[in-house]
Amino acid sequence: MAAQVFRAALAPRIVWSVILTVVVAFAASPVLRGILPREWDRELRSAVILAAIVVAAALIWFVALWAQAVRVVVTDESVEVRRPFQRMHGWARSSTRFSSSVTQHRTNGVPAGSTRALVAVDASGATTVNLPGMGRRTFNALMTTIAPVGAPAPGATAAPLSGTAASGGPLPAGPAHPLAPPAPPAQRVFEPVIDVVRGKARRLGLVGAPFLVIGVLTALACVPFWNASDELLPILLFATAAVTVPIGAGLLLGAAILGARVRSIPSRIETLPGAIVVDGELFAMNQLRSVVLHPPAYPQRRLRIELAGGGRRDWLLGVPTTRRDRGELLPDYDRLIDAIALSAQASPGLVRLDRG
Repeated sequence: MAAQVFRAALAPRIVWSVILTVVVAFAASPVLRGILPREWDRELRSAVILAAIVVAAALIWFVALWAQAVRVVVTDESVEVRRPFQRMHGWARSSTRFSSSVTQHRTNGVPAGSTRALVAVDASGATTVNLPGMGRRTFNALMTTIAPVGAPAPGATAAPLSGTAASGGPLPAGPAHPLAPPAPPAQRVFEPVIDVVRGKARRLGLVGAPFLVIGVLTALACVPFWNASDELLPILLFATAAVTVPIGAGLLLGAAILGARVRSIPSRIETLPGAIVVDGELFAMNQLRSVVLHPPAYPQRRLRIELAGGGRRDWLLGVPTTRRDRGELLPDYDRLIDAIALSAQASPGLVRLDRG
């Protein structure tokens, strides 16, 4: 195939460079005028300030147009990471295993962007290369190209079956025809344990409700002492209310969010040759645009089916709280990925992982 190039978006880098340049230009003058020696004449001070602004602006644009101008070039034989006029890394596709690493950044609990990296493992070890500025869609397209989701190799799963009874039980296996497609994995029915999320929501509610009740009652108890600010009792009551009310409200809000997520968790997923059934609704692989799942190691797990005619369906398969909760909700999540990939083996590239 012709070389495919995956690069970071240029427009956001230019926008941020312009903003930073303007900020530096306006902020540098008053700051430097207060630092530079006052005995310097006006022309010298202005020249130094101008030179500092030019150097800072040049550094900003150097980082944006060179240091962050990372692109990944993919051919049939190799994968290379390049900057302008520089080849940073290169690997042979035949002897290298590629995966991804995504770090989610948060500021006071608010999402503040992601750092995406390409991980290459070959005979010399593992190499991690950050891809600054590469968007989620481009990164997913890159990983789908160099690390596509494929059907598991025959014999990779335990006890492959030659058929399945109507109730889901195995039939005796017979000799396989040499030209027959690989048998499906032993497990093709997956039932998430919804009580994991429901129980966590219930526990949060049981803990949050007393905190909120105590906080409200304590706040009401402060009313008779509203004008007695010099006494210790109203101060203690107000401090207690200020602590317990936010804790109780936060726990109840978390319980409500988890309770709402229960509705997006499927009770049963079944994979068939060329189709997937979710809660009794059948989706034929040849009528879909894509089937997207998160990698097993990611904090959030979802199954997203995009219909060929437009629209999509989403189901939650992992609670992005603790690793223990994710594992208990669907312990066989990795097997589900293999089973779906095997069901879609007649449609290469249909199943992909959302690594963004």
